[in-house]
Amino acid sequence: MRLSEIVNDLPVVQMSGPWDAEIAGITTDSRRVKQGWLFVATPGEHVDGHDFVQTAMERGASCVVVQLTQYESSLHSLLTPAYCQHNGTTVVVVRDTRKAVAVLADRFFASPSRALTMIGITGTNGKTTISYLLSSVLATAGIRSGLIGTVEYRIGDSRRPAPFTTPPAEHLHELFAEMRDEGCTAVVMEVSSHSIALDRVHGVQYDVAVFTNLTQDHLDFHETMDEYRDVKSRLFSEHTRGVALINADDDAARAMGMSLKRRRKTYGAKGRVAYRIRDVNVSARGTTLTIEYGGTAWPIRSKLVGGFNAWNIAAAFAVGIELGIDPQKVIRGLQRVRNIAGRFERIASADGVTAIVDYSHSPDSLEKAVRTSRDLAGDRRVITVFGCGGDRDRAKRPLMGAVASELSDITVVTSDNPRTEDPAAIIEDILEGIETKSGVVIRIRRRAGIQYALKIAMPGDIVLIAGKGHEDYQIIGNRRRHFDDREVVRAFFSDRRGGVKA
Repeated sequence: MRLSEIVNDLPVVQMSGPWDAEIAGITTDSRRVKQGWLFVATPGEHVDGHDFVQTAMERGASCVVVQLTQYESSLHSLLTPAYCQHNGTTVVVVRDTRKAVAVLADRFFASPSRALTMIGITGTNGKTTISYLLSSVLATAGIRSGLIGTVEYRIGDSRRPAPFTTPPAEHLHELFAEMRDEGCTAVVMEVSSHSIALDRVHGVQYDVAVFTNLTQDHLDFHETMDEYRDVKSRLFSEHTRGVALINADDDAARAMGMSLKRRRKTYGAKGRVAYRIRDVNVSARGTTLTIEYGGTAWPIRSKLVGGFNAWNIAAAFAVGIELGIDPQKVIRGLQRVRNIAGRFERIASADGVTAIVDYSHSPDSLEKAVRTSRDLAGDRRVITVFGCGGDRDRAKRPLMGAVASELSDITVVTSDNPRTEDPAAIIEDILEGIETKSGVVIRIRRRAGIQYALKIAMPGDIVLIAGKGHEDYQIIGNRRRHFDDREVVRAFFSDRRGGVKA
């Protein structure tokens, strides 16, 4: 593809070099540059791609795209006409390279998102569950789809690990192109607040966009809850070409999608909503509820456990209806989902102890997980194992400590992904929120914390292991090591509690 074919709609400030340079690929990572590729230098959280422009050129980039401020401050002396001609590189200067790479990737891959029914889900909690429910609904309706989210990326029946909830723009559009080329006609994707703020989804338009809820998280990145809310709201004000579905029961609902007017619809259990949730009943076998829509009551029996899942199910039901899928097919698709990796995932021992592995890593999600565990445990004990991630929102640590200690019989405070922080210091932050230390146990090593909880559990007790869910790694320092909460549970049950109950 020629450079001239993909820069037509790009607001270029300055350009030097061949306009018709051949472009074989596109990347923001200088290490991936190959002969004939286009390199876009984007500022990052830890490194700036502009520091690697020369490396990209030496590796054979036929074009480099740089930001005006960096060009004027440091790169103009490097990117002289003589040097660029010697390397055979075209230089394009723009005001915003993050937006530029999104535009360029869209053009390079022939605007794949325009060929797909786009479904985007944002919110602090519930995105992954809703995305899996919708994948099942689409499959039941005979619609081949892709999925982009926290756990994995799916293209039809093929799966691959997900390094990002929402990948960088060049990878995102490449995924869209693969989905299109593999016969997918729809994509369900989690749209993180980071991806909106960093313009990874710049230019992407959604046919159905969903808001789940807004609770404290990511304040290391957004700094304030108001900023976090406003970034989430951009999914609807900037990226929705179709219908917005808003959880009306959440306090932030009024900030979401108001400009869409008649294209804004709501779901929830309170007030005037298009999709009303009622008759929610939770047991160890699953969740039942009824959704009222269009003058008809639609009963649903889900295998997913937890009252909070009623809102996830309602959101997925609403998306299916808005896409024109027959309600009975929507319900069949919802009811086919038995469990979701690391989302209140239950593992039972042969002697009657139930471990629940859950991704809850915010105060609100942890509270919901512990309360649901309490409802299921009845008069038995709830033992909660959790920690908090390092180099992330510190303000939530004492809040999570308070939630776990107040609602659990025994709380085991341990490590999550400490990253470059001292695990003991993170635990001290958590303990600041715990008023009564009786019933609180500290085990810095996560494996030891999980094993301790499973050892002291008695038949009928529930051990909630929160924070990491589906993750099969632990980040200590700058190293990512294999670690899976579920593997630790199964190994302990097999060795010490008579095995895992089928």
